[in-house]
Amino acid sequence: MKFLCFIWVLFPDYMKKLLLLLFITNVSLGQISLVKDLNVGPGYNGLQDAFYGNKLVKFGDYLYFGGNADGFLGLFRTDGTDAGTTRLTSPTMQVFVKEIQATPTFVAWSAGNYIASGEVPWRYDGTTADIAAYYGNYAQSLAVYNGEVFYAGHTFDDGFELWKIDATNLAVKVKNIPGTGVGQTLTPSNILAHSDGFMYFLRWRLNADCELWKSDGTTGGTNMVKALPYITNMYSAGSKLYLFGPSDPNYPTSGNH
Repeated sequence: MKFLCFIWVLFPDYMKKLLLLLFITNVSLGQISLVKDLNVGPGYNGLQDAFYGNKLVKFGDYLYFGGNADGFLGLFRTDGTDAGTTRLTSPTMQVFVKEIQATPTFVAWSAGNYIASGEVPWRYDGTTADIAAYYGNYAQSLAVYNGEVFYAGHTFDDGFELWKIDATNLAVKVKNIPGTGVGQTLTPSNILAHSDGFMYFLRWRLNADCELWKSDGTTGGTNMVKALPYITNMYSAGSKLYLFGPSDPNYPTSGNH
């Protein structure tokens, strides 16, 4: 069995590298071999910061990730071989891959908007020529549900609302969330699929009351479940949703409950 992972190789700070390594066959023997050094020579290279939701995702016969090679960020994929580890985005274009997600028909992520500030949604359906950015639609909190990628999308006309990239590769607004919109700081957040077959998310703002929402992916099937105090995180485990927030909403650093 083969496993792919990213590993820090510790050199002096000016030579620190992030190398793509392949765990091969018998793990008990500790067999590890290098697949590819993305950026030969000193300097940072490899997987972009996991703090921004970067990871390896499987789509078709490849694993996809955001990487840095020759000084340019971009979308990469690997089949576990040197020759099969390649950049997909332009080698002269900075594409910072954040919150990468994979569905059965496409990969999606958020990356820099070269027309304005912020990140916009991008997608790739397996053909290099079809790598597309949806300019004019800021994206955050990407999550997969029923073969589509949902996200908090911001436009000049509507502010933050619930959006998705559907199976036909269209960016579609799913729902106007009350209290969000132009001039508002509320936004759909913590979007996740749950074991009951529905998607849940928070109508969220920093240090403010929240709302729990439930969706089947359609406009009519997206509705509020319950008003909540300030919540910082939400997790799905088995049949339960776990929500965490400060023990005193007036003091956000007072500890979570």
